[in-house]
Amino acid sequence: MGKEKNWLFALAGIALCFALIFDVWIENELPYKGKRNFSNLPFGITIIVALVWAPIVEEIIFRGFFVNRKWIKITALISLPLFILFGFANYLTIFLLILFFILISLNIKYVENVILQNLSILLNILLFTTIHYDFEELITLEYFYLPFYQFSLGCILVWTAINFNLLKAILLHFSWNVLIVAILLYNLQFPNKETKVFKNEFIRVEWSRTSIFNDDKSILMFSKSSKSNNDTVTDSEGYLEARNVEAKNVYQIVSDSLIKNKEIFQIEPFMKYNFLISSEKQGIQEKSLEENISTFLREEDLIYLIKE
Repeated sequence: MGKEKNWLFALAGIALCFALIFDVWIENELPYKGKRNFSNLPFGITIIVALVWAPIVEEIIFRGFFVNRKWIKITALISLPLFILFGFANYLTIFLLILFFILISLNIKYVENVILQNLSILLNILLFTTIHYDFEELITLEYFYLPFYQFSLGCILVWTAINFNLLKAILLHFSWNVLIVAILLYNLQFPNKETKVFKNEFIRVEWSRTSIFNDDKSILMFSKSSKSNNDTVTDSEGYLEARNVEAKNVYQIVSDSLIKNKEIFQIEPFMKYNFLISSEKQGIQEKSLEENISTFLREEDLIYLIKE
């Protein structure tokens, strides 16, 4: 395959501009509630996946088709369908996978056909893009422009693999993920720590964010005796105090019976919070207290659920 394909740069620029324009135009203030959220995984594993597994495995699987080394091409040929079928299978990804392998087969027969080469590159980039999103996100107004960022990155990575080598594509992918992780860590370590108050007929909640790396111990206490800020017991019943914990941990404690066959995600992945929740109504039943705490977490856009 010819080592040029500079049209990929132009396509990457178009896709990036398209995404940025819609990002600004839509002014989407709705929190992201898709599966492209790793808050259901341990923080350390997520960092390892982002900085080690993804750059190496994804580059071999997707960009391995476009390098000269035969063993890498064979590895990609075997790994890609397994990767899709056992991890990201849906009607769209399977359809794109079939088309891609048809084009790869035609490329073997018609080696010099530039159109087939370029089409196989495009299908490869589309596959790389679609595995990162649910089909619903691709057709939803609030999120449909997000895959164009991934598509732009895919174009640059393929161009790098073709014009240089797979190692440079891995390093570029690694560098991109390092930037994403650095932004994430900055936001987690230096969040807005303003104390906020949520109140309804049944409960009062004071909550705030806290730095992910701190010397505080994690505390999660759920009791039937309510207390206020100065730790004095009030006439109402029931309180929950949680410090230096993730919101999903609170939801798991109070809503264990409500999360069967559902995955819990945090709107702000891996963010840690402090909560002080007390019942406003004397004699409130434990079940009602739990339901109101669950309602608070969802209404304040701290967590969301997706059926498994």
